[in-house]
Amino acid sequence: MNRLGLSNKSLLVFFFLALSIRSYWIITQKAVIQNEGGEYARLAENILAGKGYLSSLEEQPNLMYAPLYPILVSFVTYFTRDSELAGRLVSVVSGAFLTLPVYFIGLRLYGRRTANICAGLVALHPLLIGFSTAVLTEAVYLTLMMVGVYLGLRCLELESPRICVLAGTFFGLAYLTRPEAFALIVLTTVLMITLGFAGHKGIRRIVRCSGLLIASFLVLAIPYLAFLRTHTCKFIFEAKSKLNYTIGTRFNTGMPYNQAAWGISEDLTEEGPLRESYRYAAFTPYPTGPLDIARYFLATSKRNRQGVYEIIISSYAFGPILLGLAFLGWFGEGWNKHRLIDEMFLLSVLVFILLVLLSAHLLQFRYFLPVLPLLIVWAARGIEHLSGWARTTASSLMVRVWPSENGITVAVQCLSGLMVLLLALRGIGYVSELTQGGQQQYPLKEAGLWLKQRYPGSKTIMTANNVVIPYYAQGLMMALPYSDSSLALKYIHKKNPNFVVLDGGTMNLRPYIREWLEEGIPDAAAHLIYCKGSSIEDKIAIFEFDRVSASK
Repeated sequence: MNRLGLSNKSLLVFFFLALSIRSYWIITQKAVIQNEGGEYARLAENILAGKGYLSSLEEQPNLMYAPLYPILVSFVTYFTRDSELAGRLVSVVSGAFLTLPVYFIGLRLYGRRTANICAGLVALHPLLIGFSTAVLTEAVYLTLMMVGVYLGLRCLELESPRICVLAGTFFGLAYLTRPEAFALIVLTTVLMITLGFAGHKGIRRIVRCSGLLIASFLVLAIPYLAFLRTHTCKFIFEAKSKLNYTIGTRFNTGMPYNQAAWGISEDLTEEGPLRESYRYAAFTPYPTGPLDIARYFLATSKRNRQGVYEIIISSYAFGPILLGLAFLGWFGEGWNKHRLIDEMFLLSVLVFILLVLLSAHLLQFRYFLPVLPLLIVWAARGIEHLSGWARTTASSLMVRVWPSENGITVAVQCLSGLMVLLLALRGIGYVSELTQGGQQQYPLKEAGLWLKQRYPGSKTIMTANNVVIPYYAQGLMMALPYSDSSLALKYIHKKNPNFVVLDGGTMNLRPYIREWLEEGIPDAAAHLIYCKGSSIEDKIAIFEFDRVSASK
């Protein structure tokens, strides 16, 4: 127990601090479910109702989203009877538990004082608080990933079969949350084998430990792999890479992103892969040879590198102070053999995350979150080096500005941590995934609840890929096409929705939405039944769509 630091009361303090802050936020805030959160919540509702793995976007099984988070939400929904609240509770508890693996990584590499700083930064970091209260997978994934990383560090010793089983289990759970975690099991296995042979551990031990790691991972992964094979007739590890590759290839040609994702042709053929995500789970019309993939990665990374730089290096949310402290943590002292191995493993995980970011078909802020716990571990060590420098300098100069040297240490640590947290707090307002769930989006929730009350029962609702109103209205969502106005109207008639919803926040997503908000939908079948908003930017309009009147 003492070896793991479980007797350290400060860890429990930081855990309950993290849990309390996140719980207070969901109790006091007038929050709205995030756009993608509506998908996860609807999946959870359908699982609980026995309808299968169906979302609000399609009537076929959803292959885009891995199942663990919706399953957890469905379990909690059984008790809360509210999938949105259930999703937030799952995220809150998962976000609070992130303090534990980050603490133990800091403890393993640097000692108890750095571990306490790690846990404190995780508990209080505004970005982690924000995403720990959202109906999104990030809080669950970060915790499972970092537990896997901690156990992966211990797997490299090739000493404990039990640890290898646990590491494979948590990597498996992380994979069932975000499939890119599959690469972490590969990375850990390769390093285990390499270090095992380099350290003359013996083939039997290497095979046993790496075999247990992989086997425990597969026990959890195989049911999902079988599910994907059943619906795609192919053996694939995830169902988004082909879809993202198709969108990214179209995007790289200079096509607007929303056209690349949601576009249709003149004959109403659905060319944008997000219109038929089920089909593109294991299919792409573009070549996928090694050279094609290499060219795609080079083109995409060239497009993404500025965004990666802006968010990780120059943004307030991450920024130069956190990175500067991380560099101080890396190079503030010499490395021994054991630390070299551990640091190289963590750096390998960081490189993997950066490669994922550079190859993303579209960068979103939440994709960067896995970088944050790693930077916090290194920055915590940097804060300890900085406080040690301040203490030694004050002592050597015989400066007595504090009752004790420990007082100087604590003061510098608190000030350094506070600076990191305040800058992150300033930057959180620029994070679109969090502003989507803010109070300014409450009119969307009101519109959805109005539609639910006024028109109960099943209904299909067309929006510019905004799931919020269909979620609260308890309707099936259809996405408006990216096209000109006349072609969009033809497509609407083809798809036959009950309602078309327009909101000012999506004007940049479709070419005709501003015109339709200002002048109404130019079709006799469209009847305005709801309109609120003081300006075009915050206007929400709901049209009931009557095909009978259009055919006359």
